Amino acid sequence: MAAPGTVGNLVAPGEDATNRKIRDLARSVEELTPSVLKSILPLITDLQAQQAALAAQQAAILDLIDTQVVFDSRFANTAALSMTAVEQIVASATMPVPAGYTTAVCTVLCSVGVVNPTGSTSSIAARAYIDSPTTGLGWGARRFQSVLAGADGAVYAFMLQEYSGLSGGTFTFSLGMLNTGADWGATPGGGTLEVSVLFTR
Repeated sequence: MAAPGTVGNLVAPGEDATNRKIRDLARSVEELTPSVLKSILPLITDLQAQQAALAAQQAAILDLIDTQVVFDSRFANTAALSMTAVEQIVASATMPVPAGYTTAVCTVLCSVGVVNPTGSTSSIAARAYIDSPTTGLGWGARRFQSVLAGADGAVYAFMLQEYSGLSGGTFTFSLGMLNTGADWGATPGGGTLEVSVLFTR
């Protein structure tokens, strides 16, 4: 081997020396791998256990929500209208209270679209109703809309109400409508009733 400071020392190692260094490095990695894995594997096992526990907690929470809250909905409509100055129920739907649930938050959305078949301007009106097992019949505000002679018009009504102290029974939801002035009689158009209810224990 060339002595330090000599020209021979400046010559790069040969291929054998390079291969020997590669083998030494590979041997060092092989020797270190078991000890590295030994220290990492417990961490991986612990993380996997934590993930499994978290997944179980999430599933339990979802199950609890499912047992505490129930959503239900209804839809009804009519296309055969006979408008009069006396309010008529033109669409309705019922919904039983699920066993064990004591509170309900009810949303009722009503819409009416008609063509005024008369020769004079008049108004249409709609109102949402909820008949509950605990408080009986209740209603929202009556909504009016003026409709020109021979023209179409629409009106919307809604009702949002919470009911507590429930113990079985059935809700009835309705859409009532009328026209002001002289009866319109058979009227082109229709009405829809959409209901959403959230029950809780």
